[in-house]
Amino acid sequence: MTKTQAEKEEFVTQIFSDRTLFEKEVVQVSTEADRVEVMEIIAQSLVRDKLKEEINFLYLDTLTKFKLSSIVGTIFNQFANEWLSFAVEVLGYSKESALKEIQEKQRAAFVHSIATLYFKEYGKYIFETIADTFIELVDAFPHANSDNRLVNEILQSDFVLDNNVLIIQSSQRDCK
Repeated sequence: MTKTQAEKEEFVTQIFSDRTLFEKEVVQVSTEADRVEVMEIIAQSLVRDKLKEEINFLYLDTLTKFKLSSIVGTIFNQFANEWLSFAVEVLGYSKESALKEIQEKQRAAFVHSIATLYFKEYGKYIFETIADTFIELVDAFPHANSDNRLVNEILQSDFVLDNNVLIIQSSQRDCK
């Protein structure tokens, strides 16, 4: 059954006002396990590709380049891309029309709030992946303490708790 234009518009309005409906229809998420799986995928994408120059220790040459501020925006972009695919493939929108729908200020804020929520609730998967890159960096250098300036910088920073545990903490201001 094909939806009329008015039905599509009403459906889109509902999608951008109900987080559960947005997750179910656009992101294909309906359970906690689904959310975790999505964030594990996003974590790999962010750390290994999209933000590797900012949060992947294998690509940093100094700790001053490490920053978490782009994470929520990049999660937003992931969800926006999911919307574009959904709108084009399922609703039959043109890419331009789909883009116009999500660029509406209130809708963009709605999707951004979902991205922020996902970061707050499931950001640990991103931090675990970031920590994995540190371990990979140390593993790449048998004598990392003396051979790698970044490793030394990290080991002497606030990332190391009680001289033995790598931690990555975020604050609200870092991730907006």
